[in-house]
Amino acid sequence: MPARTLLDMGKEVVIHRGGKSKAAMATMARVPAMGDPIESHTIHSDRLMRHAWEQLEKGDRLQASEKAWGAVAHQLKVVANARGWRYETHRDVYDIKDRVAALTDDPTLVRALFSTANGLHRNYYIDAMPVSELKSELNQVERLLDILNDPDLVRRRRRLPRALIIARDRPHPRGEMSPR
Repeated sequence: MPARTLLDMGKEVVIHRGGKSKAAMATMARVPAMGDPIESHTIHSDRLMRHAWEQLEKGDRLQASEKAWGAVAHQLKVVANARGWRYETHRDVYDIKDRVAALTDDPTLVRALFSTANGLHRNYYIDAMPVSELKSELNQVERLLDILNDPDLVRRRRRLPRALIIARDRPHPRGEMSPR
């Protein structure tokens, strides 16, 4: 079975680099696959934010920037999943950000903090942000992650089966409207 298929099934796969040599084998790789519990995205988000700070301490501004952006992207995946929102493309990230902002007491703050995170994503490609500014930006990303981790925001919505949703608006066989 191809490695990607095994990963999609949630299996651990040994990846060979450079052909037949055992010395060239990579360690077991485990990535969140389709259908994995959404908690894995929370774990990745936390891990990426820790790595962002570690990379900044080492002086690697590019990796610090991208790790912080990755932490936000993974946490948005958690929110989208909990709310039943689509998250398949990079464009969906912006829609989720707007929907999250609308659910909070301060939509302007959420948009500003997201803009900060997105600025870090851009910095990965241009390497223009000084370390002092990066520290401030990472703190802002942590504020955004705190908002995205709000239990009210990530509480799973209970979905009614489609048949029940349709039936609510149909007249009852005895001429009454179905209860709402």
